[in-house]
Amino acid sequence: HELAHQRGIAREEEANFVAFMVCILSDDPYLQYSGYLDVYSDVMNALYSADKELYSAVSARLCVEAKRERASYSKFFKKYADSKTSEISNSINDSFLQANGQEQGTKSYGMVTDLTVAYYKAKIKS
Repeated sequence: HELAHQRGIAREEEANFVAFMVCILSDDPYLQYSGYLDVYSDVMNALYSADKELYSAVSARLCVEAKRERASYSKFFKKYADSKTSEISNSINDSFLQANGQEQGTKSYGMVTDLTVAYYKAKIKS
């Protein structure tokens, strides 16, 4: 993601999508897994907002190892998420993004879902 920014991709969702593509097109199985698991989280967040029942059905199909890894990841970051420092830094980042043309602010990070869905729709058609 940050390397995509260094190469001139300013928008957050586009940087996330480029990072996803770099990972899944890698020869390294761990990078592939990492890319898929990261975008899975974004897609599932969007699905949860749209259809909680389908979210539950899809979540149930995720392998135990990936569920365990996602839980560990969440646990690690949760201890920082509820701090005053986190609140202030998120607010600053949100304002920075909006001031630089990202109207959605920090919500734009999750908008990678739209690009991912468009990518797979195009792939299915071809």
